[in-house]
Amino acid sequence: MSASYLVRIYAWRTVMGGDGLINAVALWLGLTRESHYYLLYSQSGVVLVLVSLNVPLVTLPIYSALRNIGPEIIEAARDLGASAATTFRRVTFPLSAPGVRSSFLFGFILCSSDYVVPRLIGGPSGVLIGVNIGDQFGVVNNWPLGSALTFVMIAVFLAVFGLVELLLRQLRLYR
Repeated sequence: MSASYLVRIYAWRTVMGGDGLINAVALWLGLTRESHYYLLYSQSGVVLVLVSLNVPLVTLPIYSALRNIGPEIIEAARDLGASAATTFRRVTFPLSAPGVRSSFLFGFILCSSDYVVPRLIGGPSGVLIGVNIGDQFGVVNNWPLGSALTFVMIAVFLAVFGLVELLLRQLRLYR
C-alpha cells in the first residue's frame, strides 16, 4: 500500500469530519444547526471513498480498449447508415467489452477486499470481507476461519468472473 493511498483516505476523513467541508456547507446552507459525522463512520462514506479512490484505476482498461478502436471503424459504421447509438451498441461496445470486463473485475476485487478504507472511514461499523479476514488472522488469531473466509472470497471472485464471462458470451460481445 502506498503512502499516497493513505494520504487520500485521511484527506477524505478531513472533508467528512465534524469540521470538514461537507459539514461547513451544510451549516452554511442551513441544512443543519450543528456538525454531524453522517458520512464519516457510515457505509455511505465507505462507498464514496472506495469509488473516489478506485475510479482512476478502473478507467485505465476502458480507456485502453477505446484507444485501440480505430476511427476508421467508427467512420465505416456511420457510412453504412448506423446512427450514433447503433454504432455504440453494435461496434464500439463489443470492441471495448474486454476492457469493460477487466475494469469491472479489477474494481470489484479492489473494493471488496479493501481493508484500510472500512477501518478508517467506516469505523466499527465499516466491515467488509477484507476486514473480517484481517481480524481473523490478526486480532482473533483464528487462522482456520481466516483461511476458510479467504477461500470463500476467492470462490466468490471466481463465480463473479464466470458470471461476467457468461453474460458477455450470451450477449455475443466477447469471444
